[in-house]
Amino acid sequence: MTNWETHKAADGRVYYYNRETKKSSWEKPDELKTIVEIKTKWKEYVAPGGKKYWYNSETKETTWNIPDEYEKLERGTANTTDISASYENISVQGSETQSQIGHSLKSTSAAPETSNQVSENNSNVVLPSISQIKTKKDSENAFKMLLSHKNIRPEWTWEQAIRVIISHPLYNCLEPITERKRVFREYCEEAEKKEQEIRKAERKERRARFYRMLDELPLTEDSRFRKVEILTSEREEFLAIHDSNERVSLFEDYMDSYLEILDEMQYERRKYYAKELDAVMNSFEKISVYTKWFDFKKSIQEHPRVLQLIDESNNPEKSKILSEMEFQKILEKKKSKGDDSGIIVKRNIVLVEPVDNLDFLEAFQRKISNIEKEYMEKLENQRKQRVREARKARDAFKELLNEHLVVANITPVSLWMDFYPLIKDDTRYINVLGQLGSTPLELFWDHVEELNDKVYHQRKVIEEHIREQYILIKKIVSDGGEEPVDMIKITSKTELGELEKYLTSDRFLKSAQGKVAFDNYAIPYIHEQLLIKARRREEEETKKTARGKKKALEYTIHILKSKLDPRLNSSSVWEKEKEQILLYPGFPSDFVSEAECEALFNDIVDQIRSAEKDRSPSPEPGEYVSKPRKSVGSREGDGSRSSRHQHDERSYSRSRVREDSNDRSRTRSRSSGRSRGRSRLLGGDGESYPSKKSKKAY
Repeated sequence: MTNWETHKAADGRVYYYNRETKKSSWEKPDELKTIVEIKTKWKEYVAPGGKKYWYNSETKETTWNIPDEYEKLERGTANTTDISASYENISVQGSETQSQIGHSLKSTSAAPETSNQVSENNSNVVLPSISQIKTKKDSENAFKMLLSHKNIRPEWTWEQAIRVIISHPLYNCLEPITERKRVFREYCEEAEKKEQEIRKAERKERRARFYRMLDELPLTEDSRFRKVEILTSEREEFLAIHDSNERVSLFEDYMDSYLEILDEMQYERRKYYAKELDAVMNSFEKISVYTKWFDFKKSIQEHPRVLQLIDESNNPEKSKILSEMEFQKILEKKKSKGDDSGIIVKRNIVLVEPVDNLDFLEAFQRKISNIEKEYMEKLENQRKQRVREARKARDAFKELLNEHLVVANITPVSLWMDFYPLIKDDTRYINVLGQLGSTPLELFWDHVEELNDKVYHQRKVIEEHIREQYILIKKIVSDGGEEPVDMIKITSKTELGELEKYLTSDRFLKSAQGKVAFDNYAIPYIHEQLLIKARRREEEETKKTARGKKKALEYTIHILKSKLDPRLNSSSVWEKEKEQILLYPGFPSDFVSEAECEALFNDIVDQIRSAEKDRSPSPEPGEYVSKPRKSVGSREGDGSRSSRHQHDERSYSRSRVREDSNDRSRTRSRSSGRSRGRSRLLGGDGESYPSKKSKKAY
């Protein structure tokens, strides 16, 4: 085989790489060239348009017409020869005559050591003549035929082979020497494969004879290799296997296959008896789920077919017939799976397994299991039937609820205690009592909740419509248009008829919500809920207005007391001050009317006048007079300064009181200390008398 490989570069050009020398070449190696490429300098190329042209690498000549030299060589390679077929026939003949080649392998197992040793020619190979070789393929096949004719062994080296074939004329059919070596390696590989196949066939035959010998031995599932070794140590089949480890391995494979077949035969035997016993069990009609094995055992043991099976299982002749049938089934099963090549056990196996009470008990359990399964299926069907009846009863009760819904006996605020007297004698209510699933009370509440949901969703549709219409009207009014008269406004005084009339009006039907279908029984409850929300909204508006009114009055008083310039006094008159007050920036005219503002003005002026009347008369000369109280307006305007002054006066008076108290405490402590000192000097009992100074202190 050649070491050259063909590759393609990134630009699309073809180059060649040698695996052995690790070298690359743009030129095509001689080993890859055809005979035409070797014998001529002309090369064939294809133009971009698809037309062929020829180029001579030596003369640098290019032509669109095929050269005569190239055409003759091409016609020579096109002529078919029988050399390839002859070589293939040699290969076939070699595979058919394995014994002859095996003999030649034994006789020529050693390669010739010197050039004088010449192997015997193979007369089965007919060599071609030089004139018959026209192509490179013919040359290769002829060279291989020469190697086969000279009985060249695959383990020989090229130096050993060349000593035998160099004198033959066909040695020169291949050029150069590298081509001869390559074809020689191919020949050695092919010959080695043939010899391996021969050795494999011989090894297979030896093993098959060994297995046939084991089939003849009286082996059981517990037999060991030592038994085989004692019985067959001198037999040809035993001695044909030279390796003792291989004998043990073959014996173990044989026993594994034997045990596998034995297990399958036992399975088939149990399957056969189980089928027959099941047929016997099916013949008994009084078996039920409550039947016990202790009571039934005697009946099956005395059955005629069971007695026949017991006799059949204990009789070796009948068991042998069964064993052959079971073995045939196993063989057919393996053949159907394409696994017949692994059948190495072909001995006659006779099973003797009597039928006993355990087999009868297993058959009885299978029968009881089937009966229990049928019984459970029956119970399940009964349960499904009860479920279907309960569902039908619930559906009928739901129809009863729908009938009362149409006549308004069921409303979103209905109670079961009010509805029960209407249906207590109805058969549809009586039939649903005690059934599986929901109770009548649960179905009733489900109905009421569904009704409430409908009312809620339909009310939301109406509220959404009113909200959209309010936004539209607000935009129309802001643009200077007039408010539509056919628009409904939900207030606490809106009547049910007004709502029903509006829901059928063109304005509502042409809106996005007009496609919603409203239930007649739901509209009164929708109207009631809308009124409740309207009353709540009006109450909130009233509270909001009252809060705004209160803040406006407080702000008006603040303006009258401290924001006017000049400030109000006892001589202020409403007619003169009215314009200043009502035009004051930010005056809450939306909440405070002119009359209310005038009343507040008069109250504040009266307060100022009463404050002036309460002032003290003029003091006498030298009399202490406290600082005069400021007017209401002055106190309001200068409240922070007055409060700070009053705070300072109170702080000063409190500090003076604390200082006087501390002085008196220090005076008492000093007088008492002096009295105790005099007493200790006089040696008295500790009593002392107060001095004049201390008396004054007290």
